[in-house]
Amino acid sequence: WDNADFSRGVGTTFYQEFPTLNTDKPLFIRDVEAKVRRYVKSSYSAAWTLKITWEKAPAYAARTDTRK
Repeated sequence: WDNADFSRGVGTTFYQEFPTLNTDKPLFIRDVEAKVRRYVKSSYSAAWTLKITWEKAPAYAARTDTRK
């Protein structure tokens, strides 16, 4: 999850889809599966994975809630 602000046209988002149609899984998928299994303690097997990255994406400015 991220709080990036793309409203000013600054920054780029990249994505790569990893369909898992056979048993020959890329290293990235095996790594994701291992992390999910370790943290969730399940027998997770990815059927589909989406890798999202971004570059030069400005964050939303933090705001203080002054309501009482």
